[in-house]
Amino acid sequence: MTRRFAEAFSILVGLIALLFLASPLSAQQPLTGETDDPLWKILDRARPSVVTLLAYGANDGLRTSGSGFVISEDGLIATNLKILDGAVRIEMLLADERIEDLELVALTDSNWGVALLRSAASVPPPLHPGVARSINIGEEIIAIGSPEGVNVTLSQGKIVSRFRHRGNDELMQISNDFSPGMNGGPVLNMDGEVIGMLTSFVRAGRPPVHLAIPVKILQTMVAITRNRPAERNLKKVRERIASLKTELDEMRSGIEAQCSSDDLSLIDSVIENAIRSGAVVYNEGDPLACFRIYEGASYQMLYRLKDRCKIASRFLERVLLEAATARDPGQYDSIPAAQAWIMRSAFDSLTGARNKRPQGQSAESTLPPDKETDT
Repeated sequence: MTRRFAEAFSILVGLIALLFLASPLSAQQPLTGETDDPLWKILDRARPSVVTLLAYGANDGLRTSGSGFVISEDGLIATNLKILDGAVRIEMLLADERIEDLELVALTDSNWGVALLRSAASVPPPLHPGVARSINIGEEIIAIGSPEGVNVTLSQGKIVSRFRHRGNDELMQISNDFSPGMNGGPVLNMDGEVIGMLTSFVRAGRPPVHLAIPVKILQTMVAITRNRPAERNLKKVRERIASLKTELDEMRSGIEAQCSSDDLSLIDSVIENAIRSGAVVYNEGDPLACFRIYEGASYQMLYRLKDRCKIASRFLERVLLEAATARDPGQYDSIPAAQAWIMRSAFDSLTGARNKRPQGQSAESTLPPDKETDT
């Protein structure tokens, strides 16, 4: 009797395992709409309008990836403002595997951390906003995005709380678990309507707080773009950078010829130490501290070089003035971020070919690849 019971129990366990593997939330679940599960139906409908964004820096190295979604009939893509930090080229990967460049930054809002990018190519229909009814704490929601550039997945959760952010508008704290690559993706209710956009707030030494920016903020920004020209054209930024790089390349040969090996070693050592410290604080969300580190390193080089290596000294003086007087953030999300990148670009130019990096590592990346962005 005991043996028969054991055999029956073994069969029962096997059946339970098979049922678990066949669960509609399994990673093997097809995205073809063949299931009756409401979650996958919502994902099937929304997926074509959700995009993966790949941001490249001045040296054409991949800086970071993120998510976005079509929010208007005229090709506006809503995403997280951080995707623009240090980016001069952004590729959009659509669900049909098309890859398109996004050249125009239509509008940004640093208070909410939102950017609207405009696509010149045809895009899927926008996701339908859910603004007709109130959003309640405890309500089930779905977050969609591209974790680490994987196009596209969902995360189920609930609205945990709401709190004031700007005026009477509220941020929603959500329980969904998602990686930084999903920032900028849509948050939908169980009717498949967009109620917000994914973002996160990172605190030193603590887990990130996952938030959703209300969709009405995005709709207000869309309305503003209809009566305002685009904020900037990334193509023009790339052209300006190409011009500066040509100028600096020409200057670099003079630095190599005029400066002694001791001077070059000094420059390389000070810059390496500054970048090692500055990139860390920049990634922790303090571009001003990063700029101050780079600024201090520049003054240290000027003092120690004194009357030697004058071409490098003149170059540093010029860059320090340009950074200190910067009044336009350009393609960056703040003036301190722009100042930090002005200094970083100058450092890369000063070190030139001597600034050797491991194979495949871009000039913008000096930290481990799990960092979302750096300078």
